[in-house]
Amino acid sequence: MALQQLQLDKLRCSLCLDVLKDPTTIPCGHSFCLSCIDKYWNEQEVGQDCICPSCAKAFKPRPMLFASATFSALVEELTRLQTALPDDSECFATEEDAACDVCKGNKFKSVKSCMVCRASYCKRHLQPHYESPAFLKHRLVSPSKNLVQSICPHHDEALKMYCHTDQQVICFLCSIDQHKTHKTVSAETERTKKLDQLGLLQDKLRQKVESKEKDIAVLKNEIAAVVESANTVVSDSENVFGKVVLFIEKMTLQLKEHIQRQQEFVVDQVKKRQVKLEEELIELRQKDAELDQLANVHDYSQFFGKYQSIPQFDETSSIVTDTGSRKYFANVTVALFEMRDKLHDMLAEECSNILRKVPDIDVLLPTVEPNTREDFLQYSLQMSLDPNSVNAAILLSDGNRNASVVREKQCYTNHPDRFLDCLQVLSRYSVTGCSYWEVNIKKGSATVAVTYKSVPRMGEGSAFGSNDKSWALNCFDKSFYFRHNNSRMFIAGPLCDKVGVYVNHRAGTLSFYAMAKSMTLLHRVQTEFTEPLHAGLGLYWVGDSAQMLKLKKV
Repeated sequence: MALQQLQLDKLRCSLCLDVLKDPTTIPCGHSFCLSCIDKYWNEQEVGQDCICPSCAKAFKPRPMLFASATFSALVEELTRLQTALPDDSECFATEEDAACDVCKGNKFKSVKSCMVCRASYCKRHLQPHYESPAFLKHRLVSPSKNLVQSICPHHDEALKMYCHTDQQVICFLCSIDQHKTHKTVSAETERTKKLDQLGLLQDKLRQKVESKEKDIAVLKNEIAAVVESANTVVSDSENVFGKVVLFIEKMTLQLKEHIQRQQEFVVDQVKKRQVKLEEELIELRQKDAELDQLANVHDYSQFFGKYQSIPQFDETSSIVTDTGSRKYFANVTVALFEMRDKLHDMLAEECSNILRKVPDIDVLLPTVEPNTREDFLQYSLQMSLDPNSVNAAILLSDGNRNASVVREKQCYTNHPDRFLDCLQVLSRYSVTGCSYWEVNIKKGSATVAVTYKSVPRMGEGSAFGSNDKSWALNCFDKSFYFRHNNSRMFIAGPLCDKVGVYVNHRAGTLSFYAMAKSMTLLHRVQTEFTEPLHAGLGLYWVGDSAQMLKLKKV
């Protein structure tokens, strides 16, 4: 190819710089296009010698010029070969390509394989298949490195049939011999059918790709939303707590100023009393000195005369009692410590409530339910029961995690959330996102429920499962029943005293598990939750007891 390109470069006209067209050679031996040299000489002045554009040799008279038929044929063949062959850098076969079986040395990449010749050809050596009538009936296919695999090893024929029975490609003779009782079709027909199936499969894959890309875009937006929301909450928390600190500092300053004013007032009153007492002390000392002088008077007349003028002292004058070191503002200190304790408890409870809501963020994550208990424990909650909702016949203990039915009614305060007719109690905090908890039925029977907080608090419709706001698993000694909207269904399962509950609020799934030697799914609910959920616990008779278990996240 490079040699042909070099030869074509030597067969270019120096006047038009193109490949020679109707080449002619002048007496000096240089060749030009016939029309180019004629035009060149015609443009010279009349009477001037004809000069060669390449070597400047002059000719007189003007030579007669004719196009060389042999030279023209050579140029045309070289031009055709150049057009038929691609660039060398793109044409040499690599290890992955099917090499031309005719090329010598560095083989070109084949562009077609012939099933009749059982050979592969590059573009140049393929030309006879297009030009010679002898190759018209030859079947050309895409180039193949393993052309022999397209030939039947038994009949030396092209594999043009497909056997459905054996799921393999065969030749025509195989279809009427070993495979004559099998279901066979032409390979092209089967290929067309498979291509249709492939197209359908590709459409499904592209739909999945598109769906995954959308999911990824949604998750990216979710990440951005979570980060933005978290930053906003952090900023709000700093702002809120900053204002609380400023308020406390302001109240501290006000209390300090008030105490200082009171201190100044009291000290001023005491100082005034002190000055008055000091003045009285001076006066008393003067009178004491006068009495000393009177005692030294020996003249009876003077002594008795002055004695009659001695003033009487007020014996009822106030006396300041020394009570030791008094804590004049001790009551303020006591009030401050009481306020500190109240603020500590209130802030601890409220902050704990706020912190509990942090893991309840409902993000767009896959809704696949966990498989093992370790997987479930990733979503475990530390459940406690709400004293404001518990029935008066139930005693709460162990940090409000244990509930027991007792004979004596408990003295709970009146509260609108309290169950009045059914022996039931709700969890203190709501459940959102993915959550898991376990209930231990310590004695008797119990109902393990998931419910909206808006469930009725009195009447027959307030029992868990008897309304459309709660889903309940009734656990008796030897049986389970699922109940919702007053519809009851028997559930078969292993006997156990522990029940696991898993909720995916976003996906609308609720699952109850029997916690025996292994986790056994008792019942799964698929619905749409429209409100935040609470865990519910129901008991039946005096002595029944159940407990929300403490779980550790894995």
